Formats: sequence, structure tokens, C-alpha cells
Amino acid sequence: MTTARPAADDPALARAVRGGDPERVHALILAGADPEAVDEHGTPLLFLAVDAFDETMADTLLQWGARPDRPDALGRTPLHRSIELGALDLVRLLVAQGAAMWLPDGEGRDALTLARHWHGVDLRTELYHRTGRPGPVLHRTVRSSIGSTCEELSLDDAVFRTGHSAILTWLEPKYGTVTPFEGLLARALAEADPEHEVWCESVFVLSARRDDPETWRKAAALRESPDPLQRCFGAEVVRLLVLFDEREDCSSEGGLIDLFLTWVAVEPDPRVTHVLATGLAETGDPRCDATLRTLARHPDARVRISAVIGLSAPVRRGDARPSPPPSPSPPTPTPRSVSTPAAPSPQPAPRPGRRRRPRRPPRRPRPHRPHRGRRPPRPPQRPPRRRDLEHPRPARRVLPRLLAPRRGRLPPPPPARPLTGPFRTGSATRHRIRATAQGHAGLPTREPVTRHPVAPTARGAPPGPTPLASTGTPAPGRCAPRPRRSVRRTARRRPRPR
Repeated sequence: MTTARPAADDPALARAVRGGDPERVHALILAGADPEAVDEHGTPLLFLAVDAFDETMADTLLQWGARPDRPDALGRTPLHRSIELGALDLVRLLVAQGAAMWLPDGEGRDALTLARHWHGVDLRTELYHRTGRPGPVLHRTVRSSIGSTCEELSLDDAVFRTGHSAILTWLEPKYGTVTPFEGLLARALAEADPEHEVWCESVFVLSARRDDPETWRKAAALRESPDPLQRCFGAEVVRLLVLFDEREDCSSEGGLIDLFLTWVAVEPDPRVTHVLATGLAETGDPRCDATLRTLARHPDARVRISAVIGLSAPVRRGDARPSPPPSPSPPTPTPRSVSTPAAPSPQPAPRPGRRRRPRRPPRRPRPHRPHRGRRPPRPPQRPPRRRDLEHPRPARRVLPRLLAPRRGRLPPPPPARPLTGPFRTGSATRHRIRATAQGHAGLPTREPVTRHPVAPTARGAPPGPTPLASTGTPAPGRCAPRPRRSVRRTARRRPRPR
């Protein structure tokens, strides 16, 4: 018997959550979608965001009303799922949004018990067990929202992060559990990375014990350790103990300055020197200026940056004074009887084959030109004369200008008129050309005078017009002359020779 899968409440919203599109999720929820919906497998949408390690999407769903304690089919809440995956950022977000830490999962374990269980689990073995494949495990370093790092291990669809120790360290103070100094030091050294999440959480937890003198003593005693990681951990704990001390009479600051000034002088490791320089720079005490000037020339870039920040403390305090100029040494008196001419100062010999250019005088400032970079204004037009206003000139029709060619091309010739007979070169031809030009220019024309040619007649018959003249066909033996172009050609002016 096959069990039908439950239908998704809103498949478009589930696709937007899986795709990591917060704007699409906003638009769908505003349009009426339910943030408490489930996908086609019956998984709530908040679990989809947790499985994708998407803190922004989880925050969006929580802001729109998704319940942080809604369990899935296995009885786990989103907080339990975040602890299982090792996502410290999601654990912080869910607890801040009201997730209950004492709620049990399907096996009856609360958040602290579940974190202790996953703290001792080998993640590689768990990946092999879940996927059933011996394939290689992919490693990737990810950075959290506060700047700490952790490793992400993945094999097929199974993904874990190495934040379980940091989650346990973060949850223990909320349950009232006090972990000894040695236990937190062992958790931090297990990763061997000062930027790892468990390192940062261990240091933060110890820095909150400002009223415990044993924490200060154990952290300062790590100065003599041969392991540079242990010295770095101790210096970081001492620095944060003083930095987070909000009491008015901060007596621990003087102890930090005395400790770090003698420590930094003999410290060879640049990571530990960076922590010491940062601690001295945060105090802003004038006694640290000489040491910070020396550290400003350190080979490590991070040490130099911390030293320069510390040297700017007098400027922030407002008591910075410019250094006085060096006083000139008094001249040596010479006896008056002995006049010693002053020795000329040696001038550097000029390089062979290179002449020194004279120094140019400074340029005078140019006057302000408002049209600089733009087109200069046009000159003012000449005002019309009085005679032009009283007796305006008639508009002239200039035929060559109307028929002027454009870009060196002549206009098309006018259509040829049908000829009424053979013309002779003379006044009739000139009249036809003039009439054609006037008609092309739009002037009134008159019909050309037609001269009918005289056809040869028989002997004794009176002469008369030939019947072929009315049809426009020339008489036998005669050809109509080729009409000349009525458009006057305009040639370009040749440049005058210089």
C-alpha cells in the first residue's frame, strides 16, 4: 500500500525559501502566503532555512510569525536541528527569538544534553554512516556573522559544521554550568586556530569572570608556556578581562600594562605579539608610546596596524602637542684679529651629458572664463538699418541657389517636353531653355512658338504645313535636335594658390 505524500501548502513559497530569496518571500507573504506552511514532504519552512544554514532566511520567517518551537515529524524543534548541524549562528538567532532550550526532542534530550552528545561525535564517521558511501569528504571554511570561522564537512546531501564545541561552550553559562579554566583551554587548543568559533567562545566565557582572581592568575601564568598557542590564549583572556571591565576604578589596567610591557619585549611569535600590541593600544596610556613606536616597525603587518592605532590615542584624548623645532646650535666665536674666510660649501658635481633646466616662474592664475569647455557665445547681431525698415527689399528668387547641388551631386534633369518639330539653333532654342528653367523654378511660363517646317510639294501645288508636324514626329530625313540641359551646373570653387 502506497502512502500519498501531503500536498504542499504553498509550493511557490517553499521554492523561494530553498532558493534563498528573501525579497520573494516578503512578496509572497504580503500576498497572503503562510510562513507556517510546509513543503511537499511535510517539513516546515523554518527547517528548510536551517538545513540550508541560511540565517537571513530564518530571521525573515521568524519576523513574519513562524514559530521557533514548532516540531517536525521526528519531534525535533529548529533549535535541536541547529545543534545537530553545528550551526552556532542559528542557535543564537533561535534563542534570541524565544526558542525554548528545555524542550526535549524525540529522544527526551534538551538543548544542553544534545550539545554534549554532539560534542563527542566524530563527524566523518557520522557522514559515512548516513550516506553509506566511502567517498571523500569535502572541506570548506566558512565565516560567521561575527568574524569567527569553522569547517564545513559534506558528503552527498549530508552536511555538518564543526561548531558543536562552541555551541556547548555558549549554552553552559545559560544553564548555570561553570566549566573550569583547563577544560575551556583544552577545547580551544583542539582546533589550533585563534579565529575558530570554539576559541572565541572560550575566551569570551573566561572574560566574563572578572571577579575571579584565579582566572587572571592562570591566564597570566601561560606566559611561561613553550606552546605559542597557549601563550596566545592567555594574552587574549587577559586583554578581554581588562577591556570588558566596566568598573570605575579599573585597577586591572595597570597590571595589564606592567605585564604586557615586559612580555612583548621577549615574545618571538607574531600572533602573540599582535594580541599584546592590541592590548597596549586599547589602554591609551602614555607609558606604552615608546613600545608602540618600536612595534610600528615590526615585520608583521597586523602588529604594525595595532601599534599605529595605539599611537593615535593622544590625538583622541586631545592632549597631542606638536614637537618643537630643534634649536640651532650657537656659532663658535672667533678672534677678531684672525679673519678666516668661510669655506665654500661643496656643490654636487653635475652629471656628464645632462644639463639642468632653469626653474620656471610660477604661473599666474588665469581669469575666470565661464564659457571654458563649452561653445563660446555668438557675437551680437547687427541691428537693422533704418532704410531697410522703411523700404524693405523685395525677396529675390535666385535660381542657381535653388538648384544648387548637394554634396557635389546634380539634381535630376527636368522631364523632357514633347517636341513639335525640328528646331534650329537660335532664338527658339534660347526661348525653350528659358521657359523650361522658369517652369522648374515655379514662374509663369508661356507656350513656345512652334515653327512648322515646310514640306517639299509637287510642282504647281501651293505650299502648306506637313501633317506630321501636329503629331510631333519629325519629317523624313530630319532628326530632332537633342535638348540641352536647362540646369546650370555649379562647380566647386578651387582654392586660390598661395
